Amino acid sequence: MTETRSNPKIHAKTAEEGTLIGFTDVIRRGGAYMIIPFLNVKEASRFSSLCRSCRVLRLTEPINLTRDFSSSNDGNNYSAIFWQTLPTVSNAHSILIKGNWNDQGWGNRKGMISVVAKDGKAPDDYESWSDLVVCGKEPAPHSFESLSLSFYPVDDMQPYKIWLRIGGGGGHYLRVRNFSVRVLQYHECAS
Repeated sequence: MTETRSNPKIHAKTAEEGTLIGFTDVIRRGGAYMIIPFLNVKEASRFSSLCRSCRVLRLTEPINLTRDFSSSNDGNNYSAIFWQTLPTVSNAHSILIKGNWNDQGWGNRKGMISVVAKDGKAPDDYESWSDLVVCGKEPAPHSFESLSLSFYPVDDMQPYKIWLRIGGGGGHYLRVRNFSVRVLQYHECAS
């Protein structure tokens, strides 16, 4: 025997009206702002394109930051290095980072990029990531590849800083090109 149930998230009675309301009614009453925080970047972008009442996010222009990095490391330096600070952002759903990167093209792969909250520090060679590392990627590829990272900012964790690790032991090199940071930001919907 199958049992049919109504989904309370789709059909709910309003106390004052005693009538059923649907998804469209929830969205028209500002429900998009309640749904979007639970969605990842891709889902949130798609949701925002459903209808005019769902358009509560916008993608900002790229933040003005240093776009390129290129450096080698002396053989005795195994530490991550600070590169740049992200400006404080408000009303952000997520922060999107894109670019291209590679290491020296041969040998051990030790290159890393990470975003670290507050006064945290990125890990050195062979160290684990602290709780303040909000996103990152390692090891850097030998040939140029796309880099794509994202994270959900928390106001009390700002500022966020970009750290790079070239790698110790001699002969290591790290390149970052076309580094771009954009914000998927909440805004007033166009009803």
